[in-house]
Amino acid sequence: MKIDQLPGRSAFVWKNLVMGGENLTFYHWEIVPCLRALYGDPEFWHDLIFSPERHFTNEERMHRIYNEMHTGDWWWSVQVHYQRHRRT
Repeated sequence: MKIDQLPGRSAFVWKNLVMGGENLTFYHWEIVPCLRALYGDPEFWHDLIFSPERHFTNEERMHRIYNEMHTGDWWWSVQVHYQRHRRT
């Protein structure tokens, strides 16, 4: 995986969690060091997206395409909310 190649990424760790009497094991990387490594590596700049986008099937913009997180409505609503609260 690409994340394994990131310099500065955190170690792969596991944690146990008991829910409803069941012992569950979760395997993961600590996200903050991974994000720092990813965003700090210039090799990945072209793969990073910092703002929402809207894509359509044609120039009339009748049918929208949803295919990545940044093309969905959630990111648009968060961006608008942040911009409104930033101004005040």
